[in-house]
Amino acid sequence: MEHLNRLRKVALTMLYVMTGLATMAQTASLKLHYTFDNVSGKQVPDVSGNSTAAELKNEAKVFKMGKYHALDLGNNTGYLDMGKSAGEIVSALTDFSVSAYYYVDPKASLDGAGRFLWAFSALQANTQTDGPYMAYRLNAQRFATSTGGWGSEVGMEKGTQADKGKWSHVLYRQTGQTGELYINGKLVQRITTMPVLNNTFTSAPAYCWIGRAPFSADNYLTGTLVTDFRVYDAAVTDDEVTQLASLTADLEHEYKYGEPGDFTLLKKLTQECENFITGAGGNYLQNAIDELQDEITICKALIASAIVSQTVIDEHMEILQAALDNAKNTEGIVLGNATSFVPEGHGFVHPGGLHTQADFERVKKMLADGDPTITAAMKLLRTNEYSQAGVATWPVETIIRGGGSGQNYINACRGAAMAYQNALRWKIDGTKDNADGAVRILMAWARGNKYVSGDTNMSLAAGLTGYQFAQAAELMRDYEGWNRDEFEEFKRYMLKTWYPVACDFLRRRHDTWANRANANKGERPGHYWSNWGLCNALCLMNIGILCDDVHIYNQGISFYKYDHVGTFVSDRTNQGVILNDGCNEFIGNLVPVVHADERGPLGYLGQMQESGRDQGHALMAAGLAVDICQVAYNQGDDLYAYMDDRIAAGLEYTAALNYCGVAGNSLPWTNYNYTDCRGWMGAGWQMEGPNEGGLGGWRPYWDRVVGYYEGVRGVKMQYSGKAAEIVRGEAGTDAGGGNYGQTSGGFDHLGFTTLMDYRPAITSDMAPVVLSGKMVYNGETLEQTNLGGLKYNYVAGKTKAIPAGGTVTLIPILPEGVTDNGSWKWDTGETTKEITIQTDHSHIYRVHYTADNGAESTQSFSIAVAGDSNPDVLYPEITVDGTIYQDTVMTVLYGSSVILYAGNTTGWTDDYLWSNGKKGNLIVIPNITSDRTYTVQYTNQGGSVTLKNFTIKIISGVQSIVVDGKTYKNQNKVMVNQGQNVQLSIIMPEILSDGEWKWSDGSTGPAITLDNIQTSGTYSVVYTMKTGETLNFDYEILVTEKEDRMLEVADYYIIDRASNRYLTNVGGLGTSPVLAEKDETAPLKQIWNITRSTTARYDILSRLDGSGIDKSGVLRNRTFKVYRLQGAAGTMFFAIHNSATSGNIYWTIDDNGNIVYEGAPSLYGYPFELVKTTYYADGIDGVKEDGKTSVAEVTYYDTNGTRIAQPRSGISIRKQRMTDGTVITEKIITK
Repeated sequence: MEHLNRLRKVALTMLYVMTGLATMAQTASLKLHYTFDNVSGKQVPDVSGNSTAAELKNEAKVFKMGKYHALDLGNNTGYLDMGKSAGEIVSALTDFSVSAYYYVDPKASLDGAGRFLWAFSALQANTQTDGPYMAYRLNAQRFATSTGGWGSEVGMEKGTQADKGKWSHVLYRQTGQTGELYINGKLVQRITTMPVLNNTFTSAPAYCWIGRAPFSADNYLTGTLVTDFRVYDAAVTDDEVTQLASLTADLEHEYKYGEPGDFTLLKKLTQECENFITGAGGNYLQNAIDELQDEITICKALIASAIVSQTVIDEHMEILQAALDNAKNTEGIVLGNATSFVPEGHGFVHPGGLHTQADFERVKKMLADGDPTITAAMKLLRTNEYSQAGVATWPVETIIRGGGSGQNYINACRGAAMAYQNALRWKIDGTKDNADGAVRILMAWARGNKYVSGDTNMSLAAGLTGYQFAQAAELMRDYEGWNRDEFEEFKRYMLKTWYPVACDFLRRRHDTWANRANANKGERPGHYWSNWGLCNALCLMNIGILCDDVHIYNQGISFYKYDHVGTFVSDRTNQGVILNDGCNEFIGNLVPVVHADERGPLGYLGQMQESGRDQGHALMAAGLAVDICQVAYNQGDDLYAYMDDRIAAGLEYTAALNYCGVAGNSLPWTNYNYTDCRGWMGAGWQMEGPNEGGLGGWRPYWDRVVGYYEGVRGVKMQYSGKAAEIVRGEAGTDAGGGNYGQTSGGFDHLGFTTLMDYRPAITSDMAPVVLSGKMVYNGETLEQTNLGGLKYNYVAGKTKAIPAGGTVTLIPILPEGVTDNGSWKWDTGETTKEITIQTDHSHIYRVHYTADNGAESTQSFSIAVAGDSNPDVLYPEITVDGTIYQDTVMTVLYGSSVILYAGNTTGWTDDYLWSNGKKGNLIVIPNITSDRTYTVQYTNQGGSVTLKNFTIKIISGVQSIVVDGKTYKNQNKVMVNQGQNVQLSIIMPEILSDGEWKWSDGSTGPAITLDNIQTSGTYSVVYTMKTGETLNFDYEILVTEKEDRMLEVADYYIIDRASNRYLTNVGGLGTSPVLAEKDETAPLKQIWNITRSTTARYDILSRLDGSGIDKSGVLRNRTFKVYRLQGAAGTMFFAIHNSATSGNIYWTIDDNGNIVYEGAPSLYGYPFELVKTTYYADGIDGVKEDGKTSVAEVTYYDTNGTRIAQPRSGISIRKQRMTDGTVITEKIITK
């Protein structure tokens, strides 16, 4: 093949003697050299003659590839034993070099420990402290020497696995203690503290191997060929490093073409594939058929060449068979449509986070009535620094929490507090400045912040600050001053930046739930304390509400309501010890046990999951749980009352201990054993009572507790009430961010619960009844009010939303002993107690019940249907030749291997389907040969579908131009200066590289050289393949003239070469000419008289009205002589520029195809062609005065002497300059 033969010739010219590898790099003396030629049985001779023969072990064998032989290590435990005599040589070395070539099969594994290419070791199995060795391994491309065990290893590495599917070269050289590692001729690393070998080995190493590790548990190197292994007694020179590395091209050629193989089976399979395509019709995915056709095309070219090795034939047989199998498997597969999510109509209450519109109406009325508590609370809000409309916020691209240095998360905490407090002021006071301030802050973060990061504490940042940003935005959603496009942008920000991190914690918990790192200890869903899960569940609930996404809302609330693990026991009072064996944010584990105790508001007190840890964290968890309950309550799901008011028992327990002087040892307790992911369950921290550390922290949420229980339910909360009084303090109100210091604890809760949740207490007979509910779905009765999107864990999989097309019966339940009076009303209009709904979309259904006392209760049923949720945004990548491009359109060389990748926003499903039938987030197209578009379909956790298209365009060869040594790759046009040397060349893909070249000047070969070029030109070449098909390539070389062109004065069309449009006078004086299609009906508007005096400075005058183009491109009624014409030698191609010496002086064409008269400061091409026309002058040219002279130039002037382009109506002056130099001036009259 022509191209490969060229490469081989280049490589072979570097040899000292052209007889292959054996004679290269002789400056240093060869001490060991295994070429794997002349092998006798299992004996491999050392061709240097210094050592005894090495021995092939186990399944190791010698593989012939043309003029070379290689060691084939096999796929199990094959290796080469070089023996102790090789060790004697190595142990005597001071300065030395080791060189080897290797080929790793694309399917071979380099994972795990071991994978040594060579090792010289004193011990068969080294330990951390015993055994000197010198070795190189491919799993990290690491060279190392140790004076005693791997703990004393000194080395250098590239840090990545070796390349597969190609021949590579590695060389290590050492002088004194300076060692250098080269891979394929490039220096990887240099270290100046390497041990010297003759000091490292106190005796000759006996274990000298190729392909085996000097450690007992390490992997053998498998699926690898090795050849030309060398050891020198000196450091080879830089030139010798280059020479040795250059031989990989020749090895590659011999591997592929050195021994022609048997094409019989390939021909048969190729024909089978062609027959399949002929009969396939339209029943299969087109991209799968395209890929099968790719392989057919490649294989037919291989068959036509008749020179490839059996190895190459076998590789393509495998690829072809796989393409056929895949194509057959796509029968009947159809990609779906992208989800078009419409946020409206999902039944959410808005605003519906911590506060509803009814809350704001109540607060405003109490303010108007002069309520002293609310008045004091509002005053504190108005005076808070963070509630001021002009308060400054400082977004960061990456929020960092944890990890020691670089933490900046407090900026986001402040930003969320600022937005929330400004939103409160707008909702209550109606102050537009605060509304604008809230929106400004929210959008600043949406546009300035992209990531949440840090160590595991990043999950606290995501949960706490994420829910607070969502709360603030929820309050502002109905502000008319917030542009709807910007509001949608903010929602996308929450879905992209915050939701994935919070969801990832709930499902993965930094890998502690699955606990694969400590697999023998079992899963550990309870590794993280309750506040971690609580804040992230709260974040998801609020993002779901903000984004009208029932699936996300259900996903979040389910972690609080439902046992995801199945370890919960309802009565733990008799257990000797409680274990952290479930998700701790689940209310059954958050308040892991309730004790009968008359001090409790409903007869119970309950220790909380963190009560034995410390009170700071127990208080934090209690507040987050309260916020979850409040958000759900505002959506119609009373989680305060859930599981028999379990949270009330925990809240009163916590308040009694922290604020009411109740001693910890007087409170009921069941021992709690916390074990993290590293320990055995039950053998961890045994907590035998509440920990009183951190008592009494001021957490601003107690008025929310009291407001619900005493103001809505009529239930006295003696301890929570006292807590609320203490937190209010002298101000008589709690506060929020900015009032409790600048550490994280001051921002864990949004606060201002006195303002937003305080209500006068009622008696229990005034309270509404507490509702609950159940459902009947697919014939099964479910004791729950959420359906779809529940109980996710660390296992990635398809959506848990329910499929569309079913029915669900919704059944509200009254408390035991309450008689149904029949007063039911659904938001959907029904007045029956139960309704049956169609699951055709996601929705929150609400039923309202009015008790005999007139109090109204609400119960919601939240149904998440697959596909009715926010779809993901996909992030595309295309990989070509190892380079990753974040793009969806790519031009590649014929036969290239291309990888397409689609990353998703939210993760956790592997539900990908590509238009070639493949699944997963990436596909590999082995040998693409034609243009095509691929589509990937991704279905996210909510069942919504996103589609992304990738377009791949094919070029048959890589055209390059070299100008005086500078290469312009993938280019077929270039500007050069006169006198430069130019080379035109084409690199063909390997599969097409055995054809013949024929250039337009008669030359053959893949390149031509144009020395001392003087004139522009076009060059073409025809490439004829072995199959008889031809390919055509063209080049355009434009040579810049040294001086501006002295153009003949005449009339011209000025044409944009790219679009073939004409410069056109469409508006006359005061307008700028534009580019337009040729107009045969009004030719004068496209004809331009280009005139000059004796210099190369021109006027460009319109033949339509005589106006001239000024410097800025505007037509004026006078002449300017401001333009110069810079031409490409030998053409009528020009760059037009004005006479200024700086600034944007060149005419250009913008991306929309419009002319820009002051567009560029320097020459960037020759975009215009000037075509001479005699259309206007035909009636004047050729006037004879004496039979010998004729008119050389005609110019016109008005009666004031101002030059014009053509005669005007009335009297004009015509001046004719004759070819003999005489001038004739006369008056003419034009009607």
